Amino acid sequence: MALNKDNKFINFLIKYKKDIKHILLCVLGSFVLAFATAVFLTPADVVAGGISGIGIIVNHYLEPIAGFNVVDIVVWSLNIILFVISFIFLGKKFTINTLISTFVFPAFLTLIMRTGMFNFIIEYFDIATVPENTRYIVLLLAGIFGGIFVGIGVAVTFLGDGSTGGLDVLCFVCYKYLHIKVSITSFLFDGIIIFVSAFVIPNHVIPAFVGVLSALLSAIVIDVMYVRTNNACIIDIVTTHYKEIDDYIIKVLDRTSTIMNAEGGFSKKKYKLVRFVVDKRSLPEIRDQIAKIDNKAFVTVSSANLVLGEGFLPIRVKEKKSKK
Repeated sequence: MALNKDNKFINFLIKYKKDIKHILLCVLGSFVLAFATAVFLTPADVVAGGISGIGIIVNHYLEPIAGFNVVDIVVWSLNIILFVISFIFLGKKFTINTLISTFVFPAFLTLIMRTGMFNFIIEYFDIATVPENTRYIVLLLAGIFGGIFVGIGVAVTFLGDGSTGGLDVLCFVCYKYLHIKVSITSFLFDGIIIFVSAFVIPNHVIPAFVGVLSALLSAIVIDVMYVRTNNACIIDIVTTHYKEIDDYIIKVLDRTSTIMNAEGGFSKKKYKLVRFVVDKRSLPEIRDQIAKIDNKAFVTVSSANLVLGEGFLPIRVKEKKSKK
């Protein structure tokens, strides 16, 4: 009987192996992101954008009133508000993808901040207590380590096919209704948050520059861990709405496509096969957009080990040196 139960459990693990892996990666990524925020960025008052950056700005004014650090409370509040906005404007499917990070990240943030489990590290980066002559060194180290760990956390979450939630929701709302690329709005929002911090927090100009450095390091780590290891994929779409899909590929994704004639093997109906290559970061938004254009389309996605040509790696042919 026990063996039978074990077999059922093993079959369950095998069946949902991929889903379990994605969930674990999202949870791990959320923990690393919370670790970076609570241990490095918050104690040093380094604003590197995102929801946590807003939390640090708000905390500067509310902590003297409340008598305790409120960064995690601000993050909880904003994440819940953005989760509701996501459900209203982006639909249930996208919102479910952000579910884990929306609640697990602030939960880990509260756990680290309220239990003191990493106080032995935090005390070295608490900008309010470090000696004056080492303050800028501590600030710089906090920005460097915070940026690296934020990048690792976000990349791991992406590898789990998840989203970090937060301001990503607003980025996708802007993409859906204003057709502005997510990468552009993400950079814009983070830039605004860092810029604002330099003016609303007294003597925060230098920490703001450290925040820019931290955000840059985070982007580099994400690029190395996620983008370069999952750089491109080939998408084939069999559809009758090929014109609308091709317009989306060209005008929104800023890519081009190849369109081929196709015929259903059983139905003998005439279709078009639209093929294009993109980086894997764009898959969630592409999938949602294709569903809106043609929810009966047949879509296949495959990894591309190497892509050469315009928009990707250049085609290079080494010239043989002539022997003299």
